[in-house]
Formats: sequence, structure tokens, C-alpha cells
Amino acid sequence: MFHTTTHFHFIGCSDTSMSGLALLMRQQGYTVSGCDTDISSSTCKRLIDEECTLFGGHNISHLKAADVIVYTAAFRHVEEVQYAKSHNKTVITHAELLGQLMRRSYGIVVAGSHGKTMTTALIAHLLRDTGQAPRFLVNGIMQNYKTQASNGSGEWFVAQARKSDPSLLHLAATLAVITGVDEEHVARHQSVKEVGNALSSFLQKLPFYGIAVICRDDKKTKPLLNAHQHHTIT
Repeated sequence: MFHTTTHFHFIGCSDTSMSGLALLMRQQGYTVSGCDTDISSSTCKRLIDEECTLFGGHNISHLKAADVIVYTAAFRHVEEVQYAKSHNKTVITHAELLGQLMRRSYGIVVAGSHGKTMTTALIAHLLRDTGQAPRFLVNGIMQNYKTQASNGSGEWFVAQARKSDPSLLHLAATLAVITGVDEEHVARHQSVKEVGNALSSFLQKLPFYGIAVICRDDKKTKPLLNAHQHHTIT
């Protein structure tokens, strides 16, 4: 996928999910750096312990050695992103990089509104506890493992879709879990209807052998039950 000498720079590295993605790349042997306004968080300290280079604040000088710049929607207007794009550097979103990583595994993606972090963590824990050695990325620290991400040797990759952008549309899922449809995402999608449409598009991307697990207790998920032709568990 990438050459082993590729240097990844993560903008907004104090974010739990972004730092987790950086950790996954570092654990695979890539050179990793990052920056954020505050790099004193425990997630940043973990990256430093893993020999990642972190910078406080945002400055184009941070990009000198970087081959690939990774960012989220919250940082799309910062100087570093704009500079990288105008100087022909490879610039990708958190979702795009995660999606590429998942293509090498059977993906379990947890999306929707409310309960995603807990659901993702529980699935990752169950797979790990039963010897499946999954890779996982959760938008929260799992206290039993003291981390939000891990590179397992198994065939499963468990990932939580981000709140700040429709990252689920980039993720390669074999099994999709929809926790609900609510106003949690309207700041990005503008309306609950558009949230439902995004989830519907996500379900339609499942492979023919894919499975959709949908929370039937939420009345707003009802349209999703008929939005695809895959096996559904409610």
C-alpha cells in the first residue's frame, strides 16, 4: 500500500481517533509525526513514547520531511493543509487512510448516532478475548487495554465512524452496525434525513456477503431496513 519509508504527518494529533490512527501506522513501522495546539494529552504522550515526533501549534515547517499529510474536517482550513495541497504533497483525510487500512481485513464498522464508542469497544474486546486478535480503532480509550487502537494479527478490523465527517462512506465494511439515527450529526449533514441517506449509501456499499446489524428500537432506522439487499440482523 505504502512504501515502508513513507513519512506520515497527522494534523490534529491530540484527537483520540487521529492519534489512534497515527499509532496504527507507527506500529506498522512507518515514520510518524504530528501537530496540534496542545500536545500534552495522554494520547500524544503515547505517540511520543512510540518515537513519533510531535509539534505544538501549526506551522508549514512541520511538513518538510513528510510524504503524506493526514487531516480531519476540523483542520481543513489550517495553513499546513492549504500549503501541502498547493505544493503537490499527498494530502488525505483520516477517513481515506483508515479506509485503505481496512481493505486488507474483514471490516466491522460501527456508525450512526449515540453509543458508537461503547459498541465498537465491546466488539473489539469480544474478538480479542476469544483469540481473534483484531485490529481496532475506537474513538475512546479502552481501559482494559489502556489504548484506543491496536494492530492485531487477525483477519478482522473493528472501526468506529467519526462524528465530524461522513467517514463511513470511505470505510470498507463486511459487517455494518448502525446504532441509531438522530440529530447528533446534523452539524455536518444538515438534517436527520441526510444522516439517514448517508447511512443508506454506506449500507449499499456492503459486499454481497455482507451483514447489516441495525438497532430496530430506533424508529428512524426503519427506512434503513429496506435500503439494501444484504442479510440484516435487528
